[in-house]
Amino acid sequence: MRARVVAPLVAAVLGIGGGVTTALLVPGDDGSTHAATVTDPLHLGIPLVDQGCTGESLLVVGYGDSVAPLGSAVANNATGGPRYLRTDESCPTLFGPEDAGPPTYVVYLGPYPNLQDPCELRMSPDHRADFVTRLRSGNQQPVKCPCTLPAAAGPLLKPGMTEFTDEETVWIRALQSMLNDYDPAKFPRADITGRYDAPTVARVTEIQHEQHGVPVVDGEVDERTWRIITDRICRIYDY
Repeated sequence: MRARVVAPLVAAVLGIGGGVTTALLVPGDDGSTHAATVTDPLHLGIPLVDQGCTGESLLVVGYGDSVAPLGSAVANNATGGPRYLRTDESCPTLFGPEDAGPPTYVVYLGPYPNLQDPCELRMSPDHRADFVTRLRSGNQQPVKCPCTLPAAAGPLLKPGMTEFTDEETVWIRALQSMLNDYDPAKFPRADITGRYDAPTVARVTEIQHEQHGVPVVDGEVDERTWRIITDRICRIYDY
């Protein structure tokens, strides 16, 4: 019988938040009851559940070394079943910014058995500041969700656009981040603006022209061009 994790709401209602490991009785699949333990050393009202290197994925919604940033992440994701972990007690993977050391704690949703489910959340406006990480030892890269989701999921982007929905902005920033990863000299980090502007259109057009024999509209990112971009750039990632 697999162990079950007590839902965070139940833990909060029963007052599990004092930093003490507490035993609760939870029903099993066969109708019997089993003891489950929940710890919450930071008094966040959600359980601390460390994660090993299972190959699964997490949506990281907050991180830090103190309660303040973690508490905000919990409040903003209260309906998603958030949990938190200690990075030094979990899989040595990417849990914070790529150019910084690991935070002490991480608030997350999941784990998920695949990359598609957390990426669908990540590419929504509600999770624009979050990222997906894979529980793989030594991983130092966040998951690039346009590489995981179908090309048809990306929005249609056209040269000359001046207004952008929140969802389009999320996808544009993801596209620009990938262009920067692919060739920083041709698309520097300063060009990551969240707007489908002239530098982005120019770089997309260059990549389109490198894909000989495929009919495209210069600078227009439709399903075919999303596929061209992901086929070319996603091979550089290893997460």
